[in-house]
Amino acid sequence: MRASGSVQGSGGGGAYREPLGLEDRRAPVGDLTPRSVAGVEGEGVAVGRAIGAEPAIDGGDAVHAPTARDEAVTFKNRCRVACDFKEVANFSPNCAARLRLRRAGKGTPLEDVWRTMARGPLRRPLLAALLLGVGFVACTNAYVLERGSSRMPDPSATTEQSSEATLVVLGAGVRPDGALSTVLRDRLDQAIELWNRGTSKKILVSGDHGRDGYDELGPSRAYLVAAGVPDEAVFLDHAGFDTYSTFWRAHRIFGARRVVVVTQAFHLPRALYYARAEGLAADGVAAARPTYPFAIKYATREVVSRTVAPIYVFFQRKPRAPGGGAGLLATNGHTTHDPHE
Repeated sequence: MRASGSVQGSGGGGAYREPLGLEDRRAPVGDLTPRSVAGVEGEGVAVGRAIGAEPAIDGGDAVHAPTARDEAVTFKNRCRVACDFKEVANFSPNCAARLRLRRAGKGTPLEDVWRTMARGPLRRPLLAALLLGVGFVACTNAYVLERGSSRMPDPSATTEQSSEATLVVLGAGVRPDGALSTVLRDRLDQAIELWNRGTSKKILVSGDHGRDGYDELGPSRAYLVAAGVPDEAVFLDHAGFDTYSTFWRAHRIFGARRVVVVTQAFHLPRALYYARAEGLAADGVAAARPTYPFAIKYATREVVSRTVAPIYVFFQRKPRAPGGGAGLLATNGHTTHDPHE
């Protein structure tokens, strides 16, 4: 026998009646909730209004909300919605709005994506792609970190070994007025300290000087010279637009064989990975400052950059400006300076 019923209550202009779908009940009422059917009736009105049920006039002044979704909801689920509303309302002022979205089959973008993955036909392929993506990022980052593990230069190196080594200072941003950024200044300070210690006799400064009005190398060179480094010992790579290009050019254009890389700790593993992938004997020294204002931004960018690093190396990506010639480190540093400066 098919049974039907409704939750009724008084309020406004008439009774509020909502189909309960009793034909869907397969378990005794006592198995659903400790409340009796009569105990839930009074809550049906408040819950129905709180979740935004659209009223419709049926004949006289009876008001109900017979949506297709409501017709499919069982009595057990209606009792659960009533309980959820009372519990959530105690600590969430937006619970009514969220329940309204949930009853309408809507939600936040993240919830919509999760619903599609959980119920749609592409559930398994999407989950598999997500797991593969996360695994690829984790594996490539672990590989680059391991291959780019830092080694400090040997302080007992001989004069001959020091003459073979080249300090490579990776470029960073400068301000519109030509002032050094904090990141770049810290790298140069560390290079000056290593120079004074006798770690190397040459400093190769890499950076972006590929457009008019922007020059990372001129201010860096002036800073080093002002600190006592001879001008002829400062070599400039005007096409070091990124870390990969810097070591590609350091090996193939400048003729470096052994390098001591100077950069920040978050950047050092990837820099050493590129240097060693180019066949350079590479050690590294991290700039001394422990933290930076945008540390989270730098860390996030490094995760992405470390993910693509093995791809660049495997496919032997060409730099944006490969250049020509070789063995520039065997010449005087003046040959690499901008003649207009």
